[in-house]
Amino acid sequence: MKEYKIAYGNSFKKFLSYLINAIFNFMFISLLAVVLDVIVLYFAHPSTFYIIFTIIIFSISTATAFILSVKPKKVIVTDLAVLVKRNSIYVLNDLFSDCVLYSQIKSCDMYYDERIKFGWDGKKYAVRAFDWDCAVQIIDNRNKEYIIPIENPDDFIDDVTKRVNEYRRKNGLEEICF
Repeated sequence: MKEYKIAYGNSFKKFLSYLINAIFNFMFISLLAVVLDVIVLYFAHPSTFYIIFTIIIFSISTATAFILSVKPKKVIVTDLAVLVKRNSIYVLNDLFSDCVLYSQIKSCDMYYDERIKFGWDGKKYAVRAFDWDCAVQIIDNRNKEYIIPIENPDDFIDDVTKRVNEYRRKNGLEEICF
């Protein structure tokens, strides 16, 4: 298992990425808190309990959004998969991280295509603001693209390529060259 750091480029981009993540996390968690609050209001008419409950729910949601947002993002290469720890609760299908199994990886290369669309183009970005010169693109069997900025992209690509081919060799699959 090996960990790789996210390449933000500079401290402003890192701050911006953390801020965007915090805003989205806070909005999503607040929406859940409002729904829970409405359910409680339906059963417990306005009272001291309701006010205290509302304050507790919104305090917990704010703290959760903040903690998730400042928690370091990283990429972990294991024996079976590449894990991208995003710590984003607002992405419902993959709550806190993306997991790309070696059996699903079609390619792993430097990313040279068009830049910044904030993830609304079907690609899965590890973070929102980063150093585009260090962006690595992983494409899986379903043609889902993962854009991951890595501090040492060449080492990461070599490591993933080696592990994917080793996995394929063990399981009798055809090796691939990226």
